[in-house]
Amino acid sequence: MGVAFDAHTLLVGPICLLLGEQAVAFAVIAVAFSIREGFRPPNSKVDRFFNFFTLERGVLLGLGSVLPGLVLIGATIWQRVASRLGPLDYPSTMRLVILGVKTFLLGFGLMLHSFPCSMLGLERR
Repeated sequence: MGVAFDAHTLLVGPICLLLGEQAVAFAVIAVAFSIREGFRPPNSKVDRFFNFFTLERGVLLGLGSVLPGLVLIGATIWQRVASRLGPLDYPSTMRLVILGVKTFLLGFGLMLHSFPCSMLGLERR
């Protein structure tokens, strides 16, 4: 008896990945906020992060994930239309949909988190 990974595993994995992305984004924003407000001392790692990270880089990185996600979702829609809205092969279409939605949501979350993160990296006037 072997081990098999199918759509269920493919669904749980991306959920864990998305939760991890949310947790990392929350941690970065929380640390940057606490340093900015004086609750924590300045940190050289955070300074290096904000020297590298910009809103534009975050949005471009997010788009690098959003666009392939849309392509995968579009391929599934194309298959659906090509079958004249008839029955589809569940395992293959679900794999494309799950992967497409995961990559889209990962990139979209990255783009959204880029805004508060970049605002916290701005110098006060």
